[in-house]
Amino acid sequence: MRQTRKQLSTKALSPYAQALKHVALRGASALGPSAKEQELAMYRSGNLPADYRPPVQGKWDDTIERWAYAWQFPATEVSEDTTQQDVIKSSDLPLLMSFCQKLLTSPPSRLPGSSTVPSSAYPAALGGNDGTQHGRLQYSSDEAAAALDSTDASQRHAFYDQLEASLLAGGGDGAGGVGSNGTELTTSTTTDYANVQPASSYSAATGVPAAYLDDGSEMSVASKQLARLFEDSFSLAYEEPGIAVVIGALSHLGRYQEAKSLFDFAKDVGLGPTTEMYRSLMRYFTSRADVNSSMALIEEMKDAGITPRIGNWHELMKCLHRAKDYPAVQQVVDHMKAYANIEPNEATFALQLKALAKDQSQMSTLPEAVQLFDQMENVYGFIASRPHYHALMAALCQSPSPDYRQRCEALGKKMEMMGMVWDQQTFLYQIQSAQVVGDVAAVEKLFGKMRNEGVTMTVVHLAWAIHGHVQALHRLDFAGMKERNEDALPKMLELISTSYSIYQLVVDRGWKVERVMVNALLVLACQSTILAMEHCPTDVQAMGRLETQARTLWETTFEEVGVTRDVFSYHAYIALLAHQQRIDEAEKLFQEMCITHDFTPMRRTYEALIFMHLSSGEEGGAARALHYLEAMERAKIAIRPSLIKKIVRVNDESGYKRDMKRRARRIMQAREEYMARKEEEGFDMTPKRYEPPQRDTEGNLVAVPLPIDASSPLAWWDKWKRESISKHELFDTEAADGTPRGLSFDEKNAALTQMGIESKFLTKSDLPNPAANKLLPKLRTTEGEMSGALWALDGGDLSYPRDGNGPEGWGVRLWRERQIITKEFDKIQSGAHAGSAIPLSTPGNALRTVPDQLAIERTGASTIGELRDASEFSSHAYDDGTAKPVSEFAVDVPRSSELVWQQERKDRLSPYKTDDELSLQEKKKNPPSWCGSKSGKIGSHHTKQTTSYRCRQTARSMQRMEDDRGHLVNSTIRALQNRTENEDVVVGRGTTRKSKHDYLEKWREMYSHGTLEVADEPLERYGVRPDDHKQTLSRTVREWNETRRRVPASEELLERLRKDDERAHERSAARRTLKQKSRMRKRRQ
Repeated sequence: MRQTRKQLSTKALSPYAQALKHVALRGASALGPSAKEQELAMYRSGNLPADYRPPVQGKWDDTIERWAYAWQFPATEVSEDTTQQDVIKSSDLPLLMSFCQKLLTSPPSRLPGSSTVPSSAYPAALGGNDGTQHGRLQYSSDEAAAALDSTDASQRHAFYDQLEASLLAGGGDGAGGVGSNGTELTTSTTTDYANVQPASSYSAATGVPAAYLDDGSEMSVASKQLARLFEDSFSLAYEEPGIAVVIGALSHLGRYQEAKSLFDFAKDVGLGPTTEMYRSLMRYFTSRADVNSSMALIEEMKDAGITPRIGNWHELMKCLHRAKDYPAVQQVVDHMKAYANIEPNEATFALQLKALAKDQSQMSTLPEAVQLFDQMENVYGFIASRPHYHALMAALCQSPSPDYRQRCEALGKKMEMMGMVWDQQTFLYQIQSAQVVGDVAAVEKLFGKMRNEGVTMTVVHLAWAIHGHVQALHRLDFAGMKERNEDALPKMLELISTSYSIYQLVVDRGWKVERVMVNALLVLACQSTILAMEHCPTDVQAMGRLETQARTLWETTFEEVGVTRDVFSYHAYIALLAHQQRIDEAEKLFQEMCITHDFTPMRRTYEALIFMHLSSGEEGGAARALHYLEAMERAKIAIRPSLIKKIVRVNDESGYKRDMKRRARRIMQAREEYMARKEEEGFDMTPKRYEPPQRDTEGNLVAVPLPIDASSPLAWWDKWKRESISKHELFDTEAADGTPRGLSFDEKNAALTQMGIESKFLTKSDLPNPAANKLLPKLRTTEGEMSGALWALDGGDLSYPRDGNGPEGWGVRLWRERQIITKEFDKIQSGAHAGSAIPLSTPGNALRTVPDQLAIERTGASTIGELRDASEFSSHAYDDGTAKPVSEFAVDVPRSSELVWQQERKDRLSPYKTDDELSLQEKKKNPPSWCGSKSGKIGSHHTKQTTSYRCRQTARSMQRMEDDRGHLVNSTIRALQNRTENEDVVVGRGTTRKSKHDYLEKWREMYSHGTLEVADEPLERYGVRPDDHKQTLSRTVREWNETRRRVPASEELLERLRKDDERAHERSAARRTLKQKSRMRKRRQ
């Protein structure tokens, strides 16, 4: 039987193992540079860290180690960045600028000897005694055609020696010309250089660049000046790579003319052009987002016979990304593969991922980004570095989908597993991923992790924390609160207050308020105003304050802070205007954003304007909304199918408003026509002749009954009078004064009892008092007459308002009156209008919700005030609802006796504070004993010596804390250098010994020994709920005693114990008897 050897398939390996196998087996033949080549290139460019160890070839472990170390570095081409920055920061940069300006204004001459002219811009003397002391190489023209195709180096050197020996044997071929400053050079001027061959012809014959030859021309002198400038000032070799670095530095500074002049000069002297030099020129157009000029440079390269390399295509991709043409970035990659036969490398994938993160032209950008990342790792075998993780995180953190958020968190964990420490950008993407869904707890947890790992938080991180609070506002359970009859405004104000407290932290720290922070505050104010209008329409004052804050931020704050508005600022305020149906202002801001500032509107801005026009109910609103939909298509913004469905739904819902506005316009038009006709034509005001009324024989008028509609209220009352019985008919006798009985409350109640009706108004005090109603007088004093009385067509001053829009229109007036009536009704319902002594009545059950009625029955409250006290002060009553005496009221635990982590738990801003701020806050709450009285003055019992001693002790303790912190940082760095992060346990106490990490570390150790049961998560929120009252050590000790308290045994327990004893006694007796029988049996045998 043949045996087959089992072999592990490549597909069965993880991407991590496939990458390691790929590197170990292929090495230099793999795609891209090998490990050794990459390390050598990084070593030459100075990008390797100080703790770099040279690799040992031929060891599998070192191969893994070297590649694992390389994962921590970016994949972009940064080989010349450090040198370029040195050029930019050099003090001799003005010399380079002046030299390039001279190249522009006075191009150097190629004529030999042109530098000896007195008026030349490039004098020959560069520091020697005369022009012959500069190492000039003179050569004859008849020796220029010698054979140079020999591969023997000795023959070549012999040829050069022969050239030097016959310096004066030949004649020159350039006897005249024009100098750099336009001076005409004659034969007499160039007498000394009559026999010198021009450097250009010699360079063409021998292949030696003209930059390294000296024929006494201005070109040679300029070349030597540039070489000295390169070596002395910038420490660069006068070669193509050094020239590319300098051109890149000039392009970075925006000096394109100087860079182009240096590029042309290098091309003239034979040092170029190269692909890197063209790429350095392209960087200028990349910074200006000039795609056409970048593509023209690439075409110029092709015309010059130079094949563009991958770096040039990368620069074109960066330019397209800067110009916001994101789909074209992918087209460049496809062009590289199909036509240039260039395979993408790590930098290509990083640029693609960055473009996909901002591409809105199609709906599948997120899946494409994930697929591209997986393709880079699995298909091409590249190991993802920090730029790839950041680019994919930037794409994923914009989506509220749980799958993409989970993928973003998995990327962060994978970075930690690969040995990449989270930096500020990584934390920013994770915070953005958490804030999209309004997960404030996750945002605070990330800020706590930043503080623990020593990563400095910036204004950008705090601004996105405010965005997280805005998303939490949107995700409040407004429907549930409305069902429970709860007010949503307190919860909204709590989140808003926390956001402004975060801004106050930025101000207290003295940081510069950047545009991203002002945008976050503007979004907070605008979105809170929108939510207040939707869910708290009765609280007019809160809405007014929020709207005033938004308007102040938009109009004045940007100028006060000194920042300009961007597309996000315009979107935030346009969304508020669109929700308020301020159509003209919203469209004016949209045109200002697009035309004046040339901003590209966001998708959400288009959607806000579309729904503004659809829900307005105005004529032509749907047509204007379609114009914006077409503008979205022209802007290459993908239109979701859900957007089309929402447009149809909103358009159908706005039909009722549109019909009502049409009806109001018809009424206005009819009134105007009526008034115009009355003024122009006039009406006949003379009384008309009527027939005389009919009279009987006695002369009395004959009453003719009017026809009554059967559906009218009058017909209903007539029927009710005929079919019902009056209360006066229930009494047989009349009153003493002859009036019918039933006028007093007692008689009326007796009559209703006979009719089977139980009266709710037993006395006069039970009747509602219309005179005490102050709502109608309040409306008349603030708003005039009710709008219901204003529907007359010809009512003079009380007529219908002419304008339906504006602050004085009929729509706003009706809304204000409705708000006043609703507000007064809520006051009466809550008991705040007439005090809390109004007793709860049975008819009020029709207006109360079921939870309120259950609370009344549970607490036994008789008034609204008692019900409110029972909910707000639940600890003032026993479990059965009876009130406690004052001596039994629970007193809050003072802050001084709490643990530090409990204080941080109660502080809503503790996740956003640094260790120093928390320590300073602890010092303020618990001042040391030597501070004396509460006013801060030192007590009289402290002498100057004691005070100075205390101050020295405090200074020593603070210095000790700083030393501990430095030791912690050094230990962490040492662990990273030695790669012992998993072995060494670095635990720091922070700025205070009462840090929460000490408690958690101790608790974790106790839990591992089985002496404590505590949950592992969440650790950042310290495991304490807001409604948890078990926060003091005394309560813990009391519970411990209660659980271990011994109580007397009950009768059932005693009976059970007695039966257990009997069974145990019977069991032992039976066992004893069985042993005796077995021993007797053995004796008999």
